[in-house]
Amino acid sequence: MLCQCPGVWKESGLTVAEVAYEAGIDPALVQKLLELGLINYQGRISNPRISRSEVTKIRQMVRLRRDLGINWSGVSLVLDLLEEIQALREEIKKLQSW
Repeated sequence: MLCQCPGVWKESGLTVAEVAYEAGIDPALVQKLLELGLINYQGRISNPRISRSEVTKIRQMVRLRRDLGINWSGVSLVLDLLEEIQALREEIKKLQSW
């Protein structure tokens, strides 16, 4: 059974409206991020289903844009670099434990 409540995970992902509610932003911004290819989704762009992990990513993107004034492409690059740094740190930890 799938819950229709905003903010509750659905088996097939969240709608644009639910993501907007969870991220505290306007649904039009979620749609813009989808169109720019900055967030992942399943299904068709006209009716995307978005995972909860993307909500966290969107929150980070909005904070970077608001706090640092970075454009959306720059925000995406910053998040990619942060993920790469985290992966490298984890690799260093593995190598140090040998």
